[in-house]
Amino acid sequence: MLNKLTSVNNPKVKAVVRLRQKRAKDSFLTIVEGVKEVAMAIRAGVSFSEVYVCEKNLKDRQLLKKIKNPCFVSEEVLQKMSYGQRNEGILAVCEMRPRSLPENIKTNGLYVILEKIEKPGNLGAMLRTCDAAGVDGVIVCDPKTWIYSPNTVRSSLGTVFTVNVYAADQEEAAAYCRRHGIKVYAASPHGRERYTDCNLKQATAFVLGSEHDGLSDYWMNNADQQILIPMLGKADSLNVAHSMAVLLYETLRQRQFNR
Repeated sequence: MLNKLTSVNNPKVKAVVRLRQKRAKDSFLTIVEGVKEVAMAIRAGVSFSEVYVCEKNLKDRQLLKKIKNPCFVSEEVLQKMSYGQRNEGILAVCEMRPRSLPENIKTNGLYVILEKIEKPGNLGAMLRTCDAAGVDGVIVCDPKTWIYSPNTVRSSLGTVFTVNVYAADQEEAAAYCRRHGIKVYAASPHGRERYTDCNLKQATAFVLGSEHDGLSDYWMNNADQQILIPMLGKADSLNVAHSMAVLLYETLRQRQFNR
């Protein structure tokens, strides 16, 4: 009979609970919780240091076939380790370090540059949209939240593992785009041209700023073009995740459906 971890005071349980704290990013370890999230991480080739399974609550038993040496736990233990309110019977721990920008890139790639994004929930939602739109890379500049925080993993439904996410500062990201001939569009309520009037069939990068402050002067001055999404109501801008979705799907429309 398989041993089951049943004590919430076990050192392994306490170690996982500590990963829910903000300073956990210093260890580069994060929590992956839920069937879809774990399955997406496996599909992306992520290696887990630990996988905890509560058989009683496991929503997808086929997933067990893809996991080596899971640690079976009681319902109480999994609830103690759990980051969110969902209880799908599985929680994993993995190490995720920031990646540097690659030099071998697609000729007419589609990229998103995110500056000082503050909310992990927004970041996760944006990564989910980037996955859906087939974005070739997301460059995160000077983030105020950890890219691989448990909240980002959860809100992205695991797509944080399937999207190519890179870390860079402003100057490095701008130089990278110039070096590879990627046209940079700064999305701002003060933009000079409507996004629908731009030729997005070439190598393109959209720069979006923080939810509170928008884009910095650096990107407003160093982007190739400032663009806007028309606002017909009283609000002056959309949520940053919604703005990005509008821009990405206009790009898809031009590239795939308007030939």
